[in-house]
Amino acid sequence: MCSFGSLTAACLELAQKYDPQTEDAQRMWIYEVTGRAIPDNFMEGLKDGVLLCE
Repeated sequence: MCSFGSLTAACLELAQKYDPQTEDAQRMWIYEVTGRAIPDNFMEGLKDGVLLCE
């Protein structure tokens, strides 16, 4: 994940692609499939892959 001090080109590109509506739809789908909610920080909640492997 991008830290505040490292706004590299990759971090800026990632931030420009972020869509809150898409995140909401993905949260709902993951919850429907796994029965588990994702933490507030969506990217950190998926980072280790455990939730998606269930």
